[in-house]
Amino acid sequence: MQGEQAKNVLGPHLVHLTAFGLQLDQALTDQLYALDRAGANRDLLARLIELSKGSRAFSYRSVDGLGDLTYWAWKDTGHGVRQGFSDRMRGEAIAGASLVVGDKVDENLALDLASLIVRQAFTRLPPQFVLVTPTPAP
Repeated sequence: MQGEQAKNVLGPHLVHLTAFGLQLDQALTDQLYALDRAGANRDLLARLIELSKGSRAFSYRSVDGLGDLTYWAWKDTGHGVRQGFSDRMRGEAIAGASLVVGDKVDENLALDLASLIVRQAFTRLPPQFVLVTPTPAP
């Protein structure tokens, strides 16, 4: 997404991260959601990276080569389920992938899959674009 469409895009990942174990007080949560509502994705993503560094609750890493700013979070959620998600910015465009997989899929494979999805999206998108969602038929 890009421009006006990129507002309120990263907020759901705050829910993921708190479920993963990231500790956020109410004031910080309010600040992060304000960035999301404003479409300040670069600032929000940079803040999530800063907050996630050194987390013991989930695996975090920055990934080079797939955009200007990249975020990856991964957690074994138990009961044979692992979850990961990645958000990446290229210019003002943001693309992401979220994966829920079985416990036989390791983090490196999941990250490779998420990277492939985002790489394909960025390869196919022009520098400026608007996503058009079809109106449901009556």
